Amino acid sequence: MEEAGQFVSGSGWISDESSFYGDDDLQSTLEGQCESSMQHGDWTIPPAYMVPIAKATRKSVNKSTEDPSPLYNPFEGQPNNAKQLSETVAEFTKRLPPLTSRQEDVGEWIWIANAHAEKPRSPRMEEFIEGGQALLEKYMNHRRKLEETSPKLGKSAITKRLSLTRDDLKQSINELAVETGVVGGKWMLRPSFEDLPRVWRLVAEAVAEGRLGPCAKVPPEGSTHRSSTNESVVIVYTNDFTDQKDVKRVLQELVDIGLAPQEGSGRATYYKTDAYTYLGISSENHYNLRASLYTSTEMMKMTPKTGPQTPGKGKKRTLDSYFRTS
Repeated sequence: MEEAGQFVSGSGWISDESSFYGDDDLQSTLEGQCESSMQHGDWTIPPAYMVPIAKATRKSVNKSTEDPSPLYNPFEGQPNNAKQLSETVAEFTKRLPPLTSRQEDVGEWIWIANAHAEKPRSPRMEEFIEGGQALLEKYMNHRRKLEETSPKLGKSAITKRLSLTRDDLKQSINELAVETGVVGGKWMLRPSFEDLPRVWRLVAEAVAEGRLGPCAKVPPEGSTHRSSTNESVVIVYTNDFTDQKDVKRVLQELVDIGLAPQEGSGRATYYKTDAYTYLGISSENHYNLRASLYTSTEMMKMTPKTGPQTPGKGKKRTLDSYFRTS
């Protein structure tokens, strides 16, 4: 028995003079048969197969050379405040620098879109705003009634007692947003004025290359969206606030390019839904709702669900039931 790791001896089995291809007579015979087959056309493709092969080849070539998807820029034709398809990101940021572009010339925002993104479906905005305002008004009426019937309760006690009602209000707004297609959301970066050109350039490049969401925006000089302190804001959109996997993907890209903090370090970045923006729900609101849906710290610790989700799925109690029983 041979020891492990050793080669098996070929003694008596393989001769140094043996040929892998056979002896000279066998090789001569086989070469003659090959040459005869070639002369008789045995290797030609039958005519019946030529047309299907040609069509398949032509289809493959055409598919590889045609544009996979047409470019779409929702801001095309608005050169005063947005990147155009005909210019590079460098040309765009040089033409409309956020530090020196003026609000009276460009409006409240400067925009850039991912021209390779799919064209979004139009939301039913009026329906959402009308329904959302009705929900908020019902909540405020309920709060006023509670204050009237419980005059000895202070504001903090009232707010605490309405905790479950407020959670359901949030759920109802999110469900209405999904139903009407108002599902956009955004990460909000807060760079200093000094760092704004660098941050905006990196965001613009990443959006144009398809590494972030569908679009981004930054306020110009004089915009009401600029903070009174020594900082601005850069808004980076995602397609759907219920798609936690995509929301986290965009955040991770912002972390990778150095624009959002690593988990547990630095100042948190906040994510807000468009639904809250359209309803005017800011950080200080009469409903005691948290204005942001996620923080970067929370999102980095989450195991996100894949694809768009139905907000509050599985909860049985509705907002109207709270109004009746709370």
